[in-house]
Amino acid sequence: MPDDPSYIGDVDPAARLGVLGVNVGLNGLICGIVAAVEERREIFKDIGQCMGGGMMQYAGMEIGMNNIPVLPGIGLRAVETGTSIIDNTLAGREMFEHLYYEFGPALFKIDTKNKGFDFYWRVAPVIGLLYNYTENNEFNWLDSFSYQTFVFNSHAPVTPAEPQTGLAIGNIMMYNTEYPGTKAHEFNHVLQYARFRPAQLLVPEKLSILEDTFHYRLGEDAVSLMFWGVEEIGCIAAGNQYCSRRWWNLLEAESYTMETAYGQGRDQP
Repeated sequence: MPDDPSYIGDVDPAARLGVLGVNVGLNGLICGIVAAVEERREIFKDIGQCMGGGMMQYAGMEIGMNNIPVLPGIGLRAVETGTSIIDNTLAGREMFEHLYYEFGPALFKIDTKNKGFDFYWRVAPVIGLLYNYTENNEFNWLDSFSYQTFVFNSHAPVTPAEPQTGLAIGNIMMYNTEYPGTKAHEFNHVLQYARFRPAQLLVPEKLSILEDTFHYRLGEDAVSLMFWGVEEIGCIAAGNQYCSRRWWNLLEAESYTMETAYGQGRDQP
């Protein structure tokens, strides 16, 4: 272990309370700011709804970390429902007006107000599928059913030169069969991708043709790319050594914290 305070070593499971607080508080703050800027009358109602959505997101994250068949998939749907509440509140819609649920590149929208249904797609999951195909990773249909997302397995030897035990691209996850505990870590990245969904509201109006005509949702992909870029810059600054295990790497820090809910903890090299 490097003697570096920024290095993520053993994580106290109680740190998950910090993830809960940040997730609930940040969602409430964002919704409160948006409501104030748009001069909505019921600002505290919006804040409460988003904090409630954040609570549902966190409950789904906790459920999703457990190594129990089918439970992770239920956790994903809980996270998506909480995200839909936040998305609707930010957009000024009714609390459950639009509900979004995904599987791989496909994103399905249920319009409960107008009794409608729509379908969208995203680029990051497509890249994830292509990556696993080109790497000849094995499709795990049992885990895919349990986690409600595409799951692949790598059988490549894990060495200091090639230390990768898992990877998530969009909502497509892979883990090395020698390190099954990595599933929880990578699945938290899948849940992060789902929580990025309200970023679609930030897409400029002039790009609305992508969603309206081509049924492509840019928001999640754009935020994922942004965080990936920040991580790469940080990795270069840190000399690439242990760069994923740094507290300043926010997405990784959350995943290392949340994975403490998985069984006996993560098995890693």
